[in-house]
Amino acid sequence: RLRAATAEHAAFHALLAPFSPAPSSPDLSAAPALLQTLKTRADAYVAQDQTAHTLHTRLDAQRAACASLAAQHVAATALLAEAALRRTAAQADLDSRVATRRARFGDRLVADAQREAELARVRARDLADSTHAAAETLHRAHASALQDHDRLTHALAARATEHQALAARLLAAATAAGFADAPALRAALLPPEEAATLAQRRQALASLHIALATRAATLAARRATFPPDAAPDAAQLPALEAGHTGHEAERATLEGRLGELRAALKNDDAQRLRQAAFADQLAAAHRDYVRWDRLRALIGSADGSLFARFAQGLTLQRLTVLANRHLAQLNPRYSIRRAADGEAEDLELEIIDHYQADVTRPMRSLSGGESFLASLALALGLSELASGRASIESLFIDEGFGSLDPDTLEVALSALENLQARGKTIGVISHVPAMRERIPAQIKITRETGGSSRITLAG
Repeated sequence: RLRAATAEHAAFHALLAPFSPAPSSPDLSAAPALLQTLKTRADAYVAQDQTAHTLHTRLDAQRAACASLAAQHVAATALLAEAALRRTAAQADLDSRVATRRARFGDRLVADAQREAELARVRARDLADSTHAAAETLHRAHASALQDHDRLTHALAARATEHQALAARLLAAATAAGFADAPALRAALLPPEEAATLAQRRQALASLHIALATRAATLAARRATFPPDAAPDAAQLPALEAGHTGHEAERATLEGRLGELRAALKNDDAQRLRQAAFADQLAAAHRDYVRWDRLRALIGSADGSLFARFAQGLTLQRLTVLANRHLAQLNPRYSIRRAADGEAEDLELEIIDHYQADVTRPMRSLSGGESFLASLALALGLSELASGRASIESLFIDEGFGSLDPDTLEVALSALENLQARGKTIGVISHVPAMRERIPAQIKITRETGGSSRITLAG
């Protein structure tokens, strides 16, 4: 500024030099032009002075900014040194972790080891959950079985008393009919062969009776043709009398035989009636015996294991019914049923393939995706079975979706969405990208350094 002012002052004096008045003859004709020039120069000086002031202000601001940048440079240099130290420590930690990993896993990929560990954890959790659910179900079934055991024991005692009363009535009826006891009654029953022989003899006797009646009618008709006053020929009279005597004797013999046969038939009819009545009583007693013997076989073991297995079979049958309702929506190709046609001593499950003429196959023959859908259907059915009259509104599924193909995954997601539409809260633990895209509300867990994790909410 000083140099600029000095230069401006010199230029001002150089400008005034031509117009300086001579000492001898002053000339004032150029004074107005000079004043105008001076005024212009003065305005230009003021403008330059303001510009210089503005530039000085900007220079001060730039100097302050340079000082700030210098301070920042010093801080950045310090941070860079600290980052270099941290990088060195991180590299040493990384080298240590790499050495530890190689010592533990060798050349295996981390993803493979994590996948195996995750699968082992999933299997252990599924096994623990299924074992706990099965234990709860078996505990309830055992309590119910104990109640049923007590009720059936009392009913069995009542039926035993009723059976004894029925046996006493049967013995009284046998004694009234002239038999010493029930075995004597059974011994008096005619064998089937003898009964058939008596029936044939009865039929033959009836035919003989019809033949005699026909012959008597024929003789009476022939006798009616003779004149009333006709006398027999004296020569034929002895022969006729002898023939008549023989016929009478034969007739008496046949009538005696007919009486015997009639008595035998009457006795046979009475025996048949008594046999039919006792056969009905024996059949009713046998049906009661079979039913109660079946119950004895189910609850007759000392530790109650037979009846417990029977109760478990009923529970498993109910579980298959509930599971098939969900499996029909997940994969209508298959149905689940108890193995060996639902016998009480078999608690295995089988799969029915409706696309292969309803052929029955073991559950282990299903593929990974099919096994997941069947397991999901069984889990949903078990939740309904375990809830009883209560309503389970929450369901959590841990993994298993990674083994599904895209079509099967779509079916499983649609089924879960249908459950959610019915008011249930569905929680899914998965790393499958398609699951993250379909489920808006998410809880994300991010692994960080130092063994810690960070939880974030999305959606």
